[in-house]
Amino acid sequence: MNFFKNLFKSKTKLEKLQEQHKDLLNKAFIASKTNRTLSDKYTFEASKIEEKIIEIKNQTNIK
Repeated sequence: MNFFKNLFKSKTKLEKLQEQHKDLLNKAFIASKTNRTLSDKYTFEASKIEEKIIEIKNQTNIK
């Protein structure tokens, strides 16, 4: 029963951003072993997404 609920449940904007943040940090870690510039780029993008995540969390706490 829970499987079907999760299957058809759409992700919230916050969940999508958290997933994207996690993926970018993982890419940054992998790239850090071979290409430092690319790793820094991924880390920078992840920090921008993290700011959006914090902003959304603050908005939900205010309400």
